[in-house]
Amino acid sequence: AQPLFRALSTHPRWRDGKIAAARARNSGDARELADVLRGMSPGRQPAVTGRDVRDVARAGGALFVAGGEDAKFTAIARALARECGDGDDRDASSRVEVVVVPGAGHAVHLEAPEALIRALTTFVATATARAALSAAGATDDAKGGKKTRARRYGGARAGNATPRDDAN
Repeated sequence: AQPLFRALSTHPRWRDGKIAAARARNSGDARELADVLRGMSPGRQPAVTGRDVRDVARAGGALFVAGGEDAKFTAIARALARECGDGDDRDASSRVEVVVVPGAGHAVHLEAPEALIRALTTFVATATARAALSAAGATDDAKGGKKTRARRYGGARAGNATPRDDAN
């Protein structure tokens, strides 16, 4: 397996054949697949900066999810969150969250779907509550300068999705 997907190839969900079987059922036109891969290649995407993340965060928040075994994308997520926090907009920087899923590699959605769902639902619930408070005219505690934080959602192999604060 490529280094990026090494954790996936040793994951119990891969070894039992379920992921491979699902992928085999998704066979289609090779040209269409090539076009999609070419168009979605990270090398062809515009670079995302802390300023971009700040703009998204102002509109409601930004969530980065990376597998703990995916050092490259974990580092990128944390760097973007820090870069966002380097600006003067404390409200935007407080709305950026990094979630690291221990035991998962690059394919968090396959290796630890429960942890990903937990991270997404927690993030959406927080953003929804923040929007409701803002609409009601309440003061958002994020304006008090709350720092960007990372959270770990329990082990991918154990299916545990319990959040733990993680220092950046």
